[in-house]
Amino acid sequence: MYDSRGFVSLSQWYIPDNKIGSETWQSPEGRTVLEAFNKINSDGSVEKVCWRLMSRVGEIHIFDTLEQVTLHFLNLLNDEYWSKN
Repeated sequence: MYDSRGFVSLSQWYIPDNKIGSETWQSPEGRTVLEAFNKINSDGSVEKVCWRLMSRVGEIHIFDTLEQVTLHFLNLLNDEYWSKN
């Protein structure tokens, strides 16, 4: 999928039964910044089981849910911009 600014922003990788196995989100420079991995449950439903976030400084963070990814992002914003005075 392409961002309206003209770069690939999301790539989806399919497994043989035509379901999404993993997804990667890219920066405007083409660097992968977030990955999501899916598994197929015994009833055939697809479930996200892991999120991997790559930071600009080379750190890799692993999360179980999108809520944990969101909390990490909000904590980074608070650390950067919250005034402690």
